[in-house]
Amino acid sequence: MDEYTAEGLFFVPVNARWSVIAKAAHTQSIGIAIDDAMRSIEKKTGA
Repeated sequence: MDEYTAEGLFFVPVNARWSVIAKAAHTQSIGIAIDDAMRSIEKKTGA
């Protein structure tokens, strides 16, 4: 079985990955980065 195509596998959207959020950590846009990340995850999971 290929883990990359397995049912139920979740890929974190690019803008929700830690590397993106960490870059914004000490900037005025950290809140926007977190909001965007959460929206992307919710959209992807159907939440």
